[in-house]
Amino acid sequence: MNLENKISFLGKRDDIQNIMQAMDIFVFPSLFEGLPVALIEAQASGLSTFASDKVISKKSKMSEYFEFISLDKNEEEWAKIILEKTENTIEREDRKNDIKKAGYDIKTEAKKLEEYFLKR
Repeated sequence: MNLENKISFLGKRDDIQNIMQAMDIFVFPSLFEGLPVALIEAQASGLSTFASDKVISKKSKMSEYFEFISLDKNEEEWAKIILEKTENTIEREDRKNDIKKAGYDIKTEAKKLEEYFLKR
């Protein structure tokens, strides 16, 4: 498909947060997912995130910068939606509060768990 100069296969990494900081958006048109950690990480990194609507848990959405798109739409329709939604949102924002509200902050959740077991 002549993608050799457009795609890099980076192999197993332990610096995903650094790679995500180099991105402008995160597109996830997956066919088989439940609650993908990659979507949580993308939103935590402040990325505008776009994912397929039928196979991904609605719990994946933690911020207003997350959009579900139907897999019934073609690539041109996906591109149009993404361009419209990101026209003025490339600036990154701190999304810590979104992450905490959604229940993905390890310190907050560990404290809740500790309190739960102390009550028993």
